[in-house]
Amino acid sequence: MTNPNVGVKDKWVEAVLSGDLDTVRTLCHPDFVLEQPKGLIYAGTYRGLDGFLLFLELFDDAYEIGKLENTRTFFCDDPDVIVLEFAFHGTMKSTGEAFRTSQLEHWFFRDSMVLGVRPHWFEMPALPAK
Repeated sequence: MTNPNVGVKDKWVEAVLSGDLDTVRTLCHPDFVLEQPKGLIYAGTYRGLDGFLLFLELFDDAYEIGKLENTRTFFCDDPDVIVLEFAFHGTMKSTGEAFRTSQLEHWFFRDSMVLGVRPHWFEMPALPAK
C-alpha cells in the first residue's frame, strides 16, 4: 500500500524549491511547527504558515544554494511520519565558506497536510565568528 502522504511531501518539496508559495499555503497545516536546531543562525521554532515563510527568508539570507536535493525517503509504520534525506551543498553568504553536508528531516502529517518538520544535520555549516 502506498503512503498517501508521499504525494503531499513531493508537492511540498517541489513547491518550496521552486518558490511556489501558493502551493505551500495549501499544504501547510494550521498547527505547523518547524524546529531548527541550536547552532544555526536561524535556530528556533517556527509556527504556522507565517513562521515557515519567515524561516524561508532567513534560510535564503544564510545560504547560496548549490544543491538541495531530496535523495532518499524512509517510511515508518505510522503513515503520518516520513523521514527524508537531503544532500545540501552551497556557500555561507556571511563568510563565503563553501560547505557540503546532508540532513535527515523528520516529517509529520495531518489531514493530508504537512504538520511539522524537525531536521537533523550531519555537519551544520559553520557560523560566522563573533
